[in-house]
Amino acid sequence: MKTKFYIGLLFVLGFMETAITFIFPVDYQYRAVSFVPHLCLTALFLIVFKRNWLDRILIGFLFGILYDALFQYGFSFHILIYPLLSVLSGIFSDYMDQDNRVLLFNILILMFLYDCIPFFIYKFLGKLSVSFTTWFIYFELSTLLIHIALIAVLIYVFNVFDRYEAIQRIRTQRLEKKKYRNLRLSRK
Repeated sequence: MKTKFYIGLLFVLGFMETAITFIFPVDYQYRAVSFVPHLCLTALFLIVFKRNWLDRILIGFLFGILYDALFQYGFSFHILIYPLLSVLSGIFSDYMDQDNRVLLFNILILMFLYDCIPFFIYKFLGKLSVSFTTWFIYFELSTLLIHIALIAVLIYVFNVFDRYEAIQRIRTQRLEKKKYRNLRLSRK
């Protein structure tokens, strides 16, 4: 897929995340069940899992910079965590390419890690007084359950775009072969 598509997808998914968070605000007092969208992170994992480790680091760093610049404020957490999780996303790339369930499970695990890192940092610094089970029940469980459907939709969209690119590439190759054949026949 092309770079323009990736950047456009980042904008669209980032705005969708912002809109979802605005419509369904997160309850950080843990009195109600909350959902936090991670659409950009999911798209990042789907983009980089087939690539080599250096590409995963660079694309994760670029997504982190763009995400922090466009949709976040404060400490640039995503610049550091996106490359790390991008490298981890390609560990089982051979299995994920064969079965979408492995891909879905891997993305859910990485998303859980993405949410656990700030939880344990704030817990270690003493800025969070809630227990892990309360946090998991009120915050993380609903996030993971809702993301199962969202990840399945994004996997489908990425598969459609991959097939479209393959069809376009095959058509271009056929046209080039036909042009060369016509050129060769016209010389005889």
